Amino acid sequence: MSTQRTPPQNISTLTRSESERSISAAMSDGATDALKVTHRYKRFRYEDEPRPDVMTEMRELFNELKEDQNKRFEVLQATVSTISTQNKEISASAILISQQYDDMKIKLDNLEKERKCHLAYIQTLEQRIDYLENQNRSSCVEFRNIPLKKRRNKV
Repeated sequence: MSTQRTPPQNISTLTRSESERSISAAMSDGATDALKVTHRYKRFRYEDEPRPDVMTEMRELFNELKEDQNKRFEVLQATVSTISTQNKEISASAILISQQYDDMKIKLDNLEKERKCHLAYIQTLEQRIDYLENQNRSSCVEFRNIPLKKRRNKV
């Protein structure tokens, strides 16, 4: 395979363009059909011709649109203000509930500490009672095999 290319045989046809050099001059010659260039002819307006008041109509439409948007904006603004006050109330109640929760947690912690102290005190009292009962039994005299006196009924 060869990577070399040969130049085209007819170079003169490739360097020239096939369009008219001056399109405006060709159009003035009446050769528009040959060039296939289309013209757009705009309607000429005279100053005396009555024009519709497009600007006033547009102003009226814009004013109507502006009034409608102002009404909608006022409604939205009122809604946003009520939502804002509700949010403030909700945040205030959330803060209050949080403070109450913290207070209750502190009280609960204190009660649990007191309960542990009371349980420890009860434990020491039970140990004292057991000790005193054991001491009492050691100095106690027990009588066995003695019949109990039966009480007589007085009838």
